[in-house]
Amino acid sequence: RELGLDPAPLIREAGLDPQLFENGSNVVPIAALAGLYSLCVAHTRCPHFGLLVGRRATILSMDLVGRLMQHSATVGAALEGFVSNLGVQDRAVVASLSVSDGMALLTFAIHWPQRESVEQITDASLAIAVNALRSLSGPEWRPTEVLVPRMTPSDPEPYRRHFQAPVRFNQESATLVFPADDLKRRVAGADPMLRAMLEDRLRQLRADAGADFSDDIRRLLRT
Repeated sequence: RELGLDPAPLIREAGLDPQLFENGSNVVPIAALAGLYSLCVAHTRCPHFGLLVGRRATILSMDLVGRLMQHSATVGAALEGFVSNLGVQDRAVVASLSVSDGMALLTFAIHWPQRESVEQITDASLAIAVNALRSLSGPEWRPTEVLVPRMTPSDPEPYRRHFQAPVRFNQESATLVFPADDLKRRVAGADPMLRAMLEDRLRQLRADAGADFSDDIRRLLRT
């Protein structure tokens, strides 16, 4: 809509019902999402459409995972919960957190063989993660640098404007780099009791997701 188009026809063309997007808890197949991104990029002529989508998201766009992050004791604990539970809501994007030479690296990888719109999906993932970290650490938080696995765009300014940090393109991974000391920051307003309830619920959902995944594998083997 910002770019002057009605999203509903594009959503239908991607094989989805526009009403799906009225509830943030709904999920869609990765192939349909990738197709929708391709249509949006083509019709808006905006090569960084995924970045714009991620820029508008908040920590609560991640539903239960985002709420768990909000009620974690520290930023590090919030990111560990994010990494451990992202698969409950997203089977295609895998996050990892590591520390090296005093720097923390939050990295995203896409596990999907078709690879359509991977650049859009990784752009969105990085943008959402920055928003989540600003929610936890304060609006002035910024990464030390951002690594982006796409060719340098003709106009890199939208990336610099959102991340407020140096952006390096043509990288092997999609990674936010920031001081490891930031992981020790306390999360304001975290409720330990609510965190425990959310952890229990996500543990159950992980178990259910594992059962569903095993069923999918058995069906594939039978065919």
